[in-house]
Amino acid sequence: MPLIDSKPDAVALIYARALFDVVRTGAGAGGVQRAAEGALAELQQVLEEARQDERFGEFLSSRIVDSDRRSVSIEAIFGGRFSPMVVNFLKVLNDKGRLYMLPGVVQAFDSVAQQSFGRVEVEVTTATPMDEQERGALSASLAKKLGKTPVLHCKVNPALIGGIQIQIGDELIDTSIATRLGQIREQMGTRGSAVVRAGAERLMSL
Repeated sequence: MPLIDSKPDAVALIYARALFDVVRTGAGAGGVQRAAEGALAELQQVLEEARQDERFGEFLSSRIVDSDRRSVSIEAIFGGRFSPMVVNFLKVLNDKGRLYMLPGVVQAFDSVAQQSFGRVEVEVTTATPMDEQERGALSASLAKKLGKTPVLHCKVNPALIGGIQIQIGDELIDTSIATRLGQIREQMGTRGSAVVRAGAERLMSL
């Protein structure tokens, strides 16, 4: 089975927090933030290689492959390239049969680290690309409201027509024109049905 690209669940968050605790405990002179960012970069590199090479991705995530054999391969492939902490973490996921969840775990680890450093991940979707001035204004506004430094991840979806969608964790702020038009259509449909029903009731009462 392929690596599962999905939003982090409770299990992914448990592993992410456990890794961050290891990072915080073992952080050297460079500090926790630098160590966490280094671990995140290495994990993201693993994901990138798995996505570029389908066979490698299948090897990492397959439940058919013997875990002991895969652990040896993980050491051989990443042992000389990545930190022992990250290599050991991959082995733990492998031993627990959770390596297929790596995309969600990495995303959860990123969120845990950002929150620890007073930052918050924000996914922003607009109909057309925002320029630097617009991004700066939005970032400043969100920082004031959230009390944290927002880390913007901007996407473009022309179907929105205009306006903006802002996803912060489980909260979605949707002011897109497409959504507003949908709401208007729904309201008109509901009101129209009510008018028809009222007219029918009046006719039946005559």
